[in-house]
Amino acid sequence: MVLDLLRIERWRRPLYIACTVTRDQVPWLWPYARLDGLAFRVVPSADSTAWDVDHARRQLTEKMTYAGLADSTVAMDQDSQLMSRNYLASFIQVALAQIDRGDAHGCLDTLAFLEAHVPLARLGAPADLVDGLRARAEAELSSTRQP
Repeated sequence: MVLDLLRIERWRRPLYIACTVTRDQVPWLWPYARLDGLAFRVVPSADSTAWDVDHARRQLTEKMTYAGLADSTVAMDQDSQLMSRNYLASFIQVALAQIDRGDAHGCLDTLAFLEAHVPLARLGAPADLVDGLRARAEAELSSTRQP
């Protein structure tokens, strides 16, 4: 079906797949998938740098709302926690891409937004989940400040 969509549309319209689709379900398609909010946009290039990371971050920080996620008075059952972890995964992917491209400031900003709007504890995720990524970005900034 996906191949038919690509053949018929010939890249005239964007093709998105849900963020819940895994690599093993469509391994041949994965090199062409780029995170875009809570979905993956299929692009006509396997080049991993052909991903507009700034656009993906804007989708997560400006286009989406996180009402209730940071509010501890709002009940959150286990299923809601699991589904909301998709936000967490999306932010981590963007932050990783930022640090890999040398944007340590952007990575730290993304992590700060994540922690303010999608608290790890509310999702049942370990509190130290992003510590390694944060430490890597801070180390990169420290090394660039050294004379």
